[in-house]
Amino acid sequence: MARLGGDEFIVLLADVHSLGDAQGPAAKLVEALSEPFFVNDLTLQLSTSIGISLYPDDAENVVDLISIADYALYEAKRAGKNRFCSNGSAARQAALAVKPTMPAPPAAPVAAPELAQHR
Repeated sequence: MARLGGDEFIVLLADVHSLGDAQGPAAKLVEALSEPFFVNDLTLQLSTSIGISLYPDDAENVVDLISIADYALYEAKRAGKNRFCSNGSAARQAALAVKPTMPAPPAAPVAAPELAQHR
């Protein structure tokens, strides 16, 4: 999991061979994040929208995969709270028609002691 910016995060899943392989974890994430949590005397509850893109079905490069997932994310938001969405071919073409400007990835991983990889 990585924070893309603002309130957007990217979750990468290994061994995903079909949309169904991604939908289970997406549903679990929506369910877990919709549970109320407590801070002092306040009860807080989040809503979650998730956009799904698949490599290589949707795109073969990071920029396009993110663009397609972002388009799907906004489709999920338009459909209501606590949802996930993936793109069909028409939506995929619309997402790719507007290319985001993405910074180049770092040449080497950034070492930070507070970051750890979890499997």
